[in-house]
Amino acid sequence: MNDDNTENFDNDSFNSVSTEDKEEFTNDNLETSQETDKDLSEDKDDCQERINYLENQLKLSVADFSNYKKRIIREQENISFQENSKIILEFLSFKETLQKAISHEQNESSKKNLEELNNNFDNILSRLNIKKIDLQGKDFDYNLSECIQTLKVNDKNKNNKVIEVLENGYTFKEKLIKPGKVIIGQFTEE
Repeated sequence: MNDDNTENFDNDSFNSVSTEDKEEFTNDNLETSQETDKDLSEDKDDCQERINYLENQLKLSVADFSNYKKRIIREQENISFQENSKIILEFLSFKETLQKAISHEQNESSKKNLEELNNNFDNILSRLNIKKIDLQGKDFDYNLSECIQTLKVNDKNKNNKVIEVLENGYTFKEKLIKPGKVIIGQFTEE
């Protein structure tokens, strides 16, 4: 029963308020509601800007990390290639010595054994993707070989061509690891 009295009191109180007061109360609530809506809209826009900013930062961070991973992989491959190249160069210097021994050997039996050893060595290099660069008779390319000497030639077609290969050049995984040492022709008219 007590609740009914409170309810009657509230209705009675509301009914006793003038129409002008009711309109003022409604207008105040409407203005407050509009201001709140405006504040909420501004907050929503600020939040959306912040979200967009953070999304862009995340995308940049992901791209930077991806580039970092790629760079590290390239650096590791480069280090591995350089270290492998050092070992290969040691073996290639042995091969050059072996070839010189073959060319100077007088005993046919020993020469045949050295040639067989050289052929086995070539097979191993081939399996390891180490290739000899064919330089003889080709145009001189400073990216693949170094010119140790020039020889005067009378034939215009031999100008800037490799006349003799002193030491072979080699590639490993399609990259130069040892440039060849060559003699090139230099045309001179007599």
